[in-house]
Amino acid sequence: MVNQLWEVNKVVDAVVRTIRNAFEKDPQQMANNKQLQQVVDDYNNTKHTAFKQKFSPKQVNENEDLEGIYIRQKKKELTDVKEQQHKDNLQDLKKGNIITIHLDLKKTAHGFEKQRRQFNEIATFIRYEHGNVVCELLKPYNDIKIVEVPIYYTHKVANSIETLKDKYKLTFKLKVGRPKKYFTEQEAQEMAKKQRGEAKKRQR
Repeated sequence: MVNQLWEVNKVVDAVVRTIRNAFEKDPQQMANNKQLQQVVDDYNNTKHTAFKQKFSPKQVNENEDLEGIYIRQKKKELTDVKEQQHKDNLQDLKKGNIITIHLDLKKTAHGFEKQRRQFNEIATFIRYEHGNVVCELLKPYNDIKIVEVPIYYTHKVANSIETLKDKYKLTFKLKVGRPKKYFTEQEAQEMAKKQRGEAKKRQR
């Protein structure tokens, strides 16, 4: 359902973008119903890349066979994407898994920073949400820490931070310390006492 909504949103965005571009030189003309209808008619009668430049939206809408071909084509593409995601273990992520992600910074304050890698950030997986992945950057920006990215913009690299390979630590310049063996002062004291006792036994 989420993927279907995403496809619908893509179509809506494309239509809105086309109309906006048509009135780019004079946005006020969008209030002119006659001009707006002309743009809509041109759009509906123009062959589209979605139909491999063979048919227009109007032709597809008026021909059930063409519409069926398009629907089956999109369903196959969706199935192929899901199968690839399954092969890449993108639908089996667990909380705490380490993933590399492609984070689009163009619309943020970091838009002019160099992005040399396709997967330009490394993060900890938190959960799936709306067909996307919510994760926490291991090297967060001052204004960006928790992000939501499409599943296909992710790649699992480790089950946990402890098992992350050194090459990723070097690539992303991570400073990862040894995992804590205790979390409170009392636990630390008990651990120290136990270690002293074991040391005395070895000396006997």
